[in-house]
Amino acid sequence: MKLILFLVFILISCQSQIDWKSSLQKDLNAITNLELNSRYTNKGIIKTPLNTWISLLSYKENSIKRCLFYKTPFKDKLGVLKITSVRKGKCDPFAKELIYTKSLEELSINYLSGDHIENSNILELVFLMGSERKKLEIPLLNYEVPKKYKRYDNQLNSSFVDDVAFGDFFVKKTLKDGQLCHGVNSSCQDVVANNCDLCENGAVEVVDFNCPQGGSKYCGQNNCGKKNEPACPRGYKVLGSKLASLCFDGSPAGFCEPGLKTYCNKKNILVCL
Repeated sequence: MKLILFLVFILISCQSQIDWKSSLQKDLNAITNLELNSRYTNKGIIKTPLNTWISLLSYKENSIKRCLFYKTPFKDKLGVLKITSVRKGKCDPFAKELIYTKSLEELSINYLSGDHIENSNILELVFLMGSERKKLEIPLLNYEVPKKYKRYDNQLNSSFVDDVAFGDFFVKKTLKDGQLCHGVNSSCQDVVANNCDLCENGAVEVVDFNCPQGGSKYCGQNNCGKKNEPACPRGYKVLGSKLASLCFDGSPAGFCEPGLKTYCNKKNILVCL
């Protein structure tokens, strides 16, 4: 009986992996319009910012705008790939969603446009799942692009950030270390939209308010848990707390290196001292 249950589990696991890839191919290969985020397209493995939703592409389907997001891995958490839907405005990682998978890492996204028809108009996702590197190719059957594009060229002048475009006549907008790239308030409203994918050196989530989208995020290298640095978020669902603010001296919402304790500073950020 145990052997049968084990085989059923393996079969279901394999089927689920096949389903999400087939579903993603079906959702994308018939689209006629497409905006790729040139910050990550044909740029290799997406590693930073850590633990952050990154918009990879968007397209319109009737009156709905759909956006493909990738949440970068962090510590023992693997990457998540999902599509969200909005009726207007820019892509929102916390909008209505369809999750494809929660178990990949080392993702890269490439747009292929070769001289031969069999190599053109292909969206390629390369990723690591378990110990195996996989590649998913999605033919964009109805998508037309200028002929000047070549394989792995990065000539896509599109951006998911308001008033920012990438190309020969535009300057890339980036955020410096210490800048707030995603701000939430005590009512869990986004007072600063999530632009953490523009941080030059990644982003750090801090413990401030008890919100489903996590705490506010600042640009900079992640040194959480060290002395005079933000405490590492422990996980809001694990705590089960209904407090509006998780920032107070001795708060268990964050953890520090041995010998340090959590304190709430004047900016309402939980730090280690």
